[in-house]
Amino acid sequence: MAFMGLLHRAGVLKAIVLSRSLSNFRDLYNLRHLVRRWCATTHTFFFSCGELTVTLEDVANQLLLPTLGDADLATIELSSEEEAIEVELRKRMTGNAKLSYWVSTSSKFSVTAHRATFVAFWLCKFVFGSHPHYTVKPLYFCLAIKISAGVSLPLAPMFLGHLYVQLDILRSVESQVGSCHIVTSSVHSTILQQLLFERSAQYLAKCRPIRFAKEKYQSCPQVITDFCGRFESDFPLAFHWSGLKPIGHLVVKSFDSGIDFSWRAYKNLGKGYTCIDSAMDSFTDTIVTTTPLAGFDEMGITYLAATNVGWLPFLANEGIRFVHYLANRVRRQFGLDQDIPDDLSYLMESPTSVRPFLR
Repeated sequence: MAFMGLLHRAGVLKAIVLSRSLSNFRDLYNLRHLVRRWCATTHTFFFSCGELTVTLEDVANQLLLPTLGDADLATIELSSEEEAIEVELRKRMTGNAKLSYWVSTSSKFSVTAHRATFVAFWLCKFVFGSHPHYTVKPLYFCLAIKISAGVSLPLAPMFLGHLYVQLDILRSVESQVGSCHIVTSSVHSTILQQLLFERSAQYLAKCRPIRFAKEKYQSCPQVITDFCGRFESDFPLAFHWSGLKPIGHLVVKSFDSGIDFSWRAYKNLGKGYTCIDSAMDSFTDTIVTTTPLAGFDEMGITYLAATNVGWLPFLANEGIRFVHYLANRVRRQFGLDQDIPDDLSYLMESPTSVRPFLR
């Protein structure tokens, strides 16, 4: 129970519940055609009707990962007790330790390391997938230790930066080699699939009713549901698609023609579903052209981070690295008018910290 409280304080408890609850069928045909539209220069997918990409709004609403955090991993340090936990976790690594082995041996960890073991598994399997996808990555041990201690980290921008990098690798591999090649990236297919489904009229007509979401939620252990009471009447959007099979609709082709396609997702929600803490809610229907920020306005800062050009952090073996986020090219996804986008990436130097995503 105390561990659940720490995860709740870190802002990841509902994200972990969501990861456990959802089991989606993959629409492989549309996913393959989607990733082939990826442009590594702009980090957008190209269609005849315009550009589309995964934004911070998509990540926050679909995966419930926090956009803002309390600590910068570029400067964060482990205490002596936390260093001992990291040493114990690394001792359990036998070559490329498989996730299945990690779970089966989790009972052998000490009580202090058991929490970090669970969070490390969640990060490797459900958040930061990378090649090889079936192994535990010591790279994320520091994150797991801090999250298990209740430290809130800006996981949404880190996830999105990681996703962009993995798509860049996949696109590069496919464009440089022949018909037979080894793929060295692992892409989070769920967020890409929901990107398509949330904007396709035919798929929205097939999404799950609220009754299905309640049944999925009630099947969770009570120790989890006790901390997520809000789900009883305020379900995440991803429950729309839980267990839904592809209907054979050529989503990518329809996007090219603009048929059955909506730029603005999250505006016509079914009863009982909502955008969880959406940063867009208070700005979508505003009449005035400017909204002042009074003091520390977390919703306003999150909105600015999601809708403006910037940099996204991602964790590499060399430490925190950054990749550009060109939200100015997909303004229609935020319900705004799309102008001719300038390439602003060359005007900005890559930052050295994640301060824009700290409270």
